[in-house]
Amino acid sequence: MADVFVRSPFYFPISPADYKQVLEKYDPLKDLNSTHIDTIHITQPYKTSISGVDFSFDAVSRVVAKEQVGQFSFSIDVNGVNANINHIVTDDVISIQSGVVFITAKLNGQCSGMQLQGTNSSLKINGSLSANTVGGRLVFQINDLNLTGQAQWDISTQSCDGPQNYQAKLEAAILEMMSSNESVKGLIMQSLNSAVNTMSDKINSQILNVMTSKVMNGVDLALTPHVMDLDHASGWLMVQGEVTAKLVSSSHQDVFVEAPLTENDDFTSSGLLVSQEYMLAVVKHMHEQSYIKYGFMAQDIKSLSSLLNNRLYQFFLWADLRNFEKNTNFSFLAKAKDAPKLKFVSNDKGFVWYNIQDQVSVDMNAPKNNQMIPYMNFQSPVDVNSWLGVSGGRLFLGFAEPKMNLKADWDESYIQKFNPLKYISTSFFNGKIKKAVKDYQYNMALPKMDLNSMSLQAQSFKASNKWLQVTYKPVAK
Repeated sequence: MADVFVRSPFYFPISPADYKQVLEKYDPLKDLNSTHIDTIHITQPYKTSISGVDFSFDAVSRVVAKEQVGQFSFSIDVNGVNANINHIVTDDVISIQSGVVFITAKLNGQCSGMQLQGTNSSLKINGSLSANTVGGRLVFQINDLNLTGQAQWDISTQSCDGPQNYQAKLEAAILEMMSSNESVKGLIMQSLNSAVNTMSDKINSQILNVMTSKVMNGVDLALTPHVMDLDHASGWLMVQGEVTAKLVSSSHQDVFVEAPLTENDDFTSSGLLVSQEYMLAVVKHMHEQSYIKYGFMAQDIKSLSSLLNNRLYQFFLWADLRNFEKNTNFSFLAKAKDAPKLKFVSNDKGFVWYNIQDQVSVDMNAPKNNQMIPYMNFQSPVDVNSWLGVSGGRLFLGFAEPKMNLKADWDESYIQKFNPLKYISTSFFNGKIKKAVKDYQYNMALPKMDLNSMSLQAQSFKASNKWLQVTYKPVAK
């Protein structure tokens, strides 16, 4: 046995409205309460490198989508700004006048542990942010920045080593820089660009994260996003990748189903698109490896358990059951003879209906001598409409009442050993099995896309002859 992979392209269009809502709620600046700048260079009063600058502050931000695709405005209210400077190094050559003579001298100095505390500091920042896709990734960029308000500062320095008045001149220059809105604006732009780059990396890793779900034991589903493309004409963000069903199989041949998206393929809501052909390929391989089967016990089916408890019913409908104790729990295993034939029928209020046709066999085992032994076998052609729906982020599969015509065969070895009373009303059992099919439901968790405080979660199904789409909507966590 080995793992076999059934693969195909998938597409995940995100509508302009959902895309805007996600990014507004995502707010790349909402956690901005500190920032780090590696190096600042100044030339006055001396050529000096200021390294390891850490700002901390209280900030309230808001991001709002504009009408133009990929454009956002933002505002930030900043209060209580403080800055710690790790290290300052001056390395300059200066001219010193002595009378009419100018002397060139080397000037070196350094300071450490400089602290700036904002007093009466309240800043308002407004700007715009744009989003594009480059190389299959979302890229965000600060386009413009306006700053109002002004901070006042108290400054202290732990230690300085340099010529006379070096510390005082340096502190005065840094205070002048930090009190200049243009200088502060440049520092803020540098900080915001760093925050936006971090956010870009984070949102890309979340959108392009592999999403997995277990179909059943031995069958796993994975969605592996590869690239994104923002269409500025339509406003849709398209995520593309590969869907993979992994099956434990005796076959060693992987399968790839081509599924190109064309201009004629229409979608009106966000969601996952996979081809109907791919669904058929997965069903075919699940059948070949005997995954399409359903085991149940008689006591699980209410109408069957009532028969097992009623001797009068047994006399007229299934005589041999009188040779067993009441409440005897027979086991059943239903399986498809061939790969089911699936045909898309219709969409109905978030549900998708398919028609399924196949030949079904049901093996019935009876408990004898503390073990289950073959008892009977039922066969029937099956023609049934099934539905797919979504509730609570889970896929649900159910059936209408099927068309069936059961035929019953006794197990030869059971006949030879126990000489049973062979009369059975197959029409009665046929009705009970049909009701059991209608009552049966299967469900599994559908993949979701987590994005900070939001997630895109499955809401409903819709389909065409070519595509099956699981529609998704943003949901607050």
